[in-house]
Amino acid sequence: MTCHNRFVNQVQYHPETLLTYLDGSQISFLNQFRQVGSAVVGYHQRREVFYQKLGFGDSTEVYNAELAGLVTGLSESICQERKK
Repeated sequence: MTCHNRFVNQVQYHPETLLTYLDGSQISFLNQFRQVGSAVVGYHQRREVFYQKLGFGDSTEVYNAELAGLVTGLSESICQERKK
């Protein structure tokens, strides 16, 4: 079992824990067309509480998609905290 899995097993039911995952990526089609995007998902007590996919133009770098996912995840996490 990985360190991450052990951590998740310890905290996933804790009422104060919100697990947030994000990723940015780029795919290219035949070196002619690029798509860049990111996604973010949050879990509270093993229940999905938010999910968003973000798409960007072909001139966007993956780094920007990662940052946008990070900002979105942080914003969604704050919204979840305010709902309490």
